[in-house]
Amino acid sequence: MNILQLFLCIALVSLFAVDQAAADQRKYVIGQQGGFPPFDIEPLVGVNNDILTALCDANTNMTCKLKALTSTDCVDTDVDGNQITGPALVKGRVDGCMGWFDTSTRKQLGMEFGEGYSRGTTPQLIALDGDGDFDNLGPEGVIDGVTIGFLEGFFTDPACLRTRYIGNFTEEFFPSEDEGRDEMLDELGGSLALIFWDSLDTVPEGTHLVGEPIETCGPELSLVTYPPGRRTKWKSDSLRRDYNCGLALIRENGILGLICDFWIAGGDNPACILEGPPPTVQCVEDNL
Repeated sequence: MNILQLFLCIALVSLFAVDQAAADQRKYVIGQQGGFPPFDIEPLVGVNNDILTALCDANTNMTCKLKALTSTDCVDTDVDGNQITGPALVKGRVDGCMGWFDTSTRKQLGMEFGEGYSRGTTPQLIALDGDGDFDNLGPEGVIDGVTIGFLEGFFTDPACLRTRYIGNFTEEFFPSEDEGRDEMLDELGGSLALIFWDSLDTVPEGTHLVGEPIETCGPELSLVTYPPGRRTKWKSDSLRRDYNCGLALIRENGILGLICDFWIAGGDNPACILEGPPPTVQCVEDNL
């Protein structure tokens, strides 16, 4: 064999190895929903797009096609207002979606979730100024014989509140639009003893915080996948593993922090979760 033939053989072997590696990559379609800056400023622009692109690049075992979706494609609601799996996931148009989910929503949907990389607003109970009945309420305790106000369709649900505060309290729901908030505040100190307000940053004038913030009742941004079915039995599990691996890798190498710093420098704070589970041994070995 002459030198030219040797180099030709090496080139062919290398080309075959590259083609084989590409063939071995697991391919996923991941949906993103718009209209929630800075995470999704417009289709495929924002924190979500940057982070998904980075983690898919970091995990060389996966390749991702990112797809813009409407808000109801991934998670929809039924006639009774309960959250249900959206048509894009049910019909297999995407393998997973990015979305905001709190603890009770996760249980209600019964879907599978990857690691979160951002937390939304943190809810806490508020009372009317001058009403000190609950000022001694700690991080947990008893709330009995009163009515608490909640916003409909928001991350302030009674089930999560009851993980901290027990007792015989009742719930009253109000529309989440400004008019509903105003109506709920008008009832505070009257028919409502407390309100489970959705954000520490927007506590209304004339009210004060009681108890302690319940971070776990706030939403967390993460990947959601439809439970494995017959036709794609392992796709859901493999996507979650590959996604978690990629996310852990960009946490460890600092890329996640750089993306968050970029958006914070632009005036938006995406509240990224910069600490989380490290890459598994298998994840590291697969990406050597």
